Amino acid sequence: MMFDSCLMEEIRAEFPRAHTSPDGKRRVFLDNGTGTLVLRRSADAQSEAALEWSANPGDSFPESRRAGEFMREGLQAVADLLNAESPENILSGQTATSLMFQLSYALGKQLRGTQNIVTTYYEHLSNVDPWRELVRRGCAGELRFACLRPDGTLDMEHLRSLVDERTRVITVSAASNLLGSKTDLVEVGKIAREVGAYYVVDAVHHAAHGALDVREIGCDFLVISAYKFFTPKYISFMYGKREHLESLSPYSAGIHHENVHAKWHWGSPDQAKYAAAAATVDYLAWLGGRMADRYVGQYIEYTGRARLLKIAMDAIDAHEKGISLAMIRGVDSAPGLPELPNVRLHGLYDPERIDERDPTFAFSMTNMSGREAERLLVEKYGIAMRSMLYWSMAEDFFDISLPLRASFVHYNTIEEVRMLLSAVREMGSV
Repeated sequence: MMFDSCLMEEIRAEFPRAHTSPDGKRRVFLDNGTGTLVLRRSADAQSEAALEWSANPGDSFPESRRAGEFMREGLQAVADLLNAESPENILSGQTATSLMFQLSYALGKQLRGTQNIVTTYYEHLSNVDPWRELVRRGCAGELRFACLRPDGTLDMEHLRSLVDERTRVITVSAASNLLGSKTDLVEVGKIAREVGAYYVVDAVHHAAHGALDVREIGCDFLVISAYKFFTPKYISFMYGKREHLESLSPYSAGIHHENVHAKWHWGSPDQAKYAAAAATVDYLAWLGGRMADRYVGQYIEYTGRARLLKIAMDAIDAHEKGISLAMIRGVDSAPGLPELPNVRLHGLYDPERIDERDPTFAFSMTNMSGREAERLLVEKYGIAMRSMLYWSMAEDFFDISLPLRASFVHYNTIEEVRMLLSAVREMGSV
């Protein structure tokens, strides 16, 4: 169920750079895995909050009161998005990496040097290096990596075999930022509970593609990053179970903290970033409202904005599955990526298993370097995407060097898929 043409026009109108580059040239933007385009209403909300309400919260004058409201509204919006129990369960930080280090530092205080931490070979390094640091410092004894199958999906049996009575943390990505492979988060949660391990989810790459329900997942912590989710840079959010946020001891300046947020947050909050995040969530609720007539009788266990967000993310997932199928099977006269000449595929390209991936496609050209292919895509075909190091463990696991990555989100279209496939076919025929 892809978005119809009228709704696609409305959606793309919300993203000023969806049609053209800043210099006014027509282009296709497929670099969303590096950072999505910014939603106009999110940028506007940030600008207004920064200019008109610039003050620290906590005092009685108007700017201070409104700054506190921005913070509360932003945390409530993220809580609704993740179906968290309360905004008190949502923390903010500058980046996902900083939040992961903050969390690993706190959990490391509970480790005795003999326990292990289990993760996977398709993690982004922001969900690897904080845990490696605990091993380096002697807080943890070992960091174990679950292997991947040849198709780039996680070998769940191998992950299960790595978990034992000494496993203290299991931390996994909701989806690979390179391969698009999705993790069965509910199943990993069951494994973690069997041994009483903390369960951490890096949802940075997946957050733009589908619903995240922390209560359904059963995780202890979950991290998302705003700039991978249509919002300006330098604010990220972490969900945590309240009992953990209260009992753990993160690094923090000062000794008197009146609440959980003061205990975990570093420095003074930027009210403008919270306003931007709230505006993004409200945009998704708007999208859910536009699709609500197709979801009569569904998600009735949710109410208000939380239900609209579920509808929106389900609709986004359905739209993006259509994009993924087009990438694999082709569009009109353009064959799918697996049929194109001089293309080496990385990851899962089975159209019957489309539910197991996000619309992120990694591939290499065997007749030219990744850098040359990137240059041609940008300069000749007007397609913005990269060949680079993606900070993914999968690059080493599969010995992949500087692959191309086409990462789609819901404002991308089937026509843009056709344009990419046509360009790659022409490049592969040289």
